[in-house]
Parts: sequence; structure tokens; C-alpha cells
Amino acid sequence: DKTGTLTENKMNLVSFVDHSGVHSQYFSQFSAEDKEKSADMLLSFVLNNSVIVYNSPNGIEYNAESPDEAAGVKFASECNWVLKARNPARIAIEVNGVYQVYDIIAVFPFNSTRKRMTVVVRKQGEEGLLVLTKGADNIIYPTCREVYFRQELNDYAISGYRTLVFAMKELYGEEKQKFMENLNKITLSMDKVDEKLLEFAESVEQDLECIGIAAIVDKLQEGVPETIEWLRRAGIHVWVLTGDKLETAIEIGKTSKVIPHGSDVLIVGNSDKIVTSLDLGRYIDEFDNFNDPVLVITEEVLEFCLSNQSYLFFKLAMKCKSVIFSRVSPYMKAKIVNLVRTRNNAITLAIGDGAN
Repeated sequence: DKTGTLTENKMNLVSFVDHSGVHSQYFSQFSAEDKEKSADMLLSFVLNNSVIVYNSPNGIEYNAESPDEAAGVKFASECNWVLKARNPARIAIEVNGVYQVYDIIAVFPFNSTRKRMTVVVRKQGEEGLLVLTKGADNIIYPTCREVYFRQELNDYAISGYRTLVFAMKELYGEEKQKFMENLNKITLSMDKVDEKLLEFAESVEQDLECIGIAAIVDKLQEGVPETIEWLRRAGIHVWVLTGDKLETAIEIGKTSKVIPHGSDVLIVGNSDKIVTSLDLGRYIDEFDNFNDPVLVITEEVLEFCLSNQSYLFFKLAMKCKSVIFSRVSPYMKAKIVNLVRTRNNAITLAIGDGAN
């Protein structure tokens, strides 16, 4: 597993892009007027999370289940958009010294299947509902009316940053009334409430406005490149399983020496099943012509490879000293490990956190 195993699992938000432009980690030094142009993103950082707030002698402290959520809240606080308190019913924030309270109407949490999180809130004193959503680009973009920031997304990924896409919409009048009626109907039904809420979330998370992308860095732990290089020289094959997008996974592979300098990267990521089958066969046939090849495969085609082309896939994967799986869920990570254990007469060691 990559995060917290190869990396420190200490994330910092180093850049974001929205409709006002691309902003660096020094955005906190900008004027309040400039920050107001990015109000939607800053509001998303501070509201759309599950961070727990503690008051200590040293001031406000945050406890986050997800390090990338902590990174967003920290970045917002440095810009004077401060998460002050949270309970199941409401969220209190302070924006440039002005106290604001938002009622929590609904939370549709992140999981490895949804790959997104949404909160629905209402600012006290106002009528409309605010729907805030964040997640992976391949999940959020299809829910948006228009897609923005593709070039910036690609630039961030090539730089090895984790990326989160943010979107939002407002509900007023009939839309708001319909939302509240459906939500109340589900919560009062007492039958398969969680299942119905997830279905309801799918309908709510549509027709969104894409408001921006955040870039988050998670540094490699000290000594990782040297250790990976040593393991490969010792004849140990290294497979990395990550939820990051393809370009980010490749860049991390290079910096960690999972992809050595000069290696040929063999990508299997075309959603067309015929193309995927042809790629697997071609890579095997031409394998000896490649320089220390590294196989990189995305989850979009992994299920097909394991189910329909398992012989070709494992033949190619076992020939490579390094294999990288991108966009994989915890379920798929476990499936890969179990398949390798049962299919090959080899000693395997799977390293990661308990969630995986």
C-alpha cells in the first residue's frame, strides 16, 4: 500500500485552482478581498469534512480521520476561514473574524465505492440549502454541468500530487422543498435507511457546478527510494497498490524508485476490452525488447484482466520486477493480494494499514 507505507501520511495542501486562478500555499498571505474570490473553495475546505474540533490550552486542535481533510481545514484556517466547532447538528466557523453557523441537513459520507463525500448545509439566517461535494475527478466530473480545470488536474497529477475535485450547488424553492420531503420520508421509513440514503445521494449529487481542484502532497518517508532499490536488487518484486490516479501513481513510482530511471512503463488502462487484451499479448511478446519494464494498470481494466485474461495478466505481471495498480479500492487491493498468494508458489508480504 502506498499512503502511510511509502509515504509519511502527513498531507499538506500546496495548491488549488478555481475560477479565480491557480493559487499556491502562500495564498494565505493574500488580501481578504482576494480570498473572497475563492470563497466557494475555502467554504468547501472548512465545511465538507468529518474533522473533530478540540479546544485545548494551546487553542483549537483538529482530529481528522482522513489526513487530506485535515490538510484542507488547516489551509483554510491559515486564510482566516476557521473551523471553530462541530456537532451532529451544526458547524460553526469564523471568517475574517465574523462568526457563522451552518445547520447540517444531511451528510453522505465517503466510502471506497462512492469515492466522494457530500454535505448539505443551511447557513443560519438564510433560506437556501448548500450542497458541497468532493472526490476523485473520475467520480465528480460526470456529476457536473460543465467540466473545468482538466489541464490543471493533469499538471498536478504529473507533479505527483493527490487531487480532489470540488463541486457545489444551491437549492431553493421547490427544489429545496422536494429535497427535504424526500430526506424526511427516508429517515422516517425505518426500513433500509442507509441503502435508501445512498440512492438518494446519487440523485442529489447531480447537476453540480465544478468549483475547483485541490493539490495535496504526501512526502515519501525517509530512505524509501534506497530501500526499494535494494529490494529490487535482491530479487524481490515490488507491487504498489494505490487509490491515486494513473499520472500521480506513475510520478510517485519514479520518485520512490519503484520505477527506476530509464525503465519502460507498460500501461494497461484502455477501457476497450479488445485493446486491453491486445496490449497484454503485445507486452508479453515484446518483453525482452523493453528496458527493466514496469507494469502500470488501472482499476477500470483490472477486473476484466482478472476475470477474462488472468493467464496473460499474471504472466506479464510476474515477469516485471515492479507493478503499480492505480485507482484501486481496499476491496480490490485485498483481491489482488489473495490471488497472488493462491496462484503462485511464492512467499508474499502485504504491507498497509488496517483499512486495507
